[in-house]
Amino acid sequence: MKPAINEKAPSVQAEGFGKRTTKRTRNFSEQFTPRQRRLAAALARGRWVSREDVDTIAGASNGPEVVRQLRCRVTGHDGLEMRMVDGIDRDGLAIKYGQYRLTDEGKRRAILAGLLGASDGERA
Repeated sequence: MKPAINEKAPSVQAEGFGKRTTKRTRNFSEQFTPRQRRLAAALARGRWVSREDVDTIAGASNGPEVVRQLRCRVTGHDGLEMRMVDGIDRDGLAIKYGQYRLTDEGKRRAILAGLLGASDGERA
């Protein structure tokens, strides 16, 4: 008698396959990049930080991307303020540039997430 077409041979699965065999916990230092940590610490001081300074502090040429990451992962949009400020560029032309600052709620969220220590959240 022929076996039915729909029958499958028993599958052999390696032991532990598909199961978590080791428990891996992420500590706070693995959750955030050094750029995010540096920027959060600077913003926690409570002062407005210009976009150019954000680039320098983060060590990135696209500081607003690091700001976006912090907003998405930690502070929420309302936890990290941005304002446009009038200025003059090196050619004497009128410009507007961005400045950023953590709100009190943003600091609280960053402390709870382990991005900042409790002492980092105090205003300087």
